[in-house]
Amino acid sequence: MGNAGELSDGSWVTLDLDFARVRERLYDIAASLHQVAPSGELLEPRRLLDAYESTAPEPLTRDEHRWLPGALALVPLHWAATAGLVGDGIREAESAMTAAEAWWSRRAELSS
Repeated sequence: MGNAGELSDGSWVTLDLDFARVRERLYDIAASLHQVAPSGELLEPRRLLDAYESTAPEPLTRDEHRWLPGALALVPLHWAATAGLVGDGIREAESAMTAAEAWWSRRAELSS
């Protein structure tokens, strides 16, 4: 990946300025997995997750592990929407993604 690099302490950084906004960290992990998958290489998601968790301030939560398949599904849908393939264009797609991310960040509060 051209936007990933190793820091001097052995941790990895992903430079992702596509939307330059705060969102769930799981989306970045899913996006990394999505970028690697089409390359045809043997995909080892556990290895990527282990590397992330060994350098992250805190490991992924049980809910984040459960949501990873859903986050993986959102990546190509997000790009299809922002490419204008569905809906009324990028502004509507961005608004929908922001609403979905806001809902996800408040899921515990909304379910109680």
